[in-house]
Amino acid sequence: ERMRYFFKRNHQGQVTERDLAEFLELSLPRVSQLLRKHFHKSFSSMLNDCRLEFAENALINSENSIESIAKLSGFGSAAYFYRQFMAKHKMTPTAFRRKKRKSHRRSASI
Repeated sequence: ERMRYFFKRNHQGQVTERDLAEFLELSLPRVSQLLRKHFHKSFSSMLNDCRLEFAENALINSENSIESIAKLSGFGSAAYFYRQFMAKHKMTPTAFRRKKRKSHRRSASI
């Protein structure tokens, strides 16, 4: 739970595995081991997932531009955000936003 809290609290900035280790008061190898054991992911993969989750919610619930959402999510550039988003969703952030809003409107009217 403390790991999840760390990622949710820090995903928007420049954060390293060393920062997580210091937060947990553990060694770097131990942090890596725990990430693999409990989440089956690396630090960068966990951070990326947290950033994408934040971006997904922002795409659905805000009018912010894609570039703004990329920045607010903690991605270094909009281009990197697009690549990561496409890899996960197989669609652009704009298409995701349209699709989710359309399905949300449909379910709200039922």
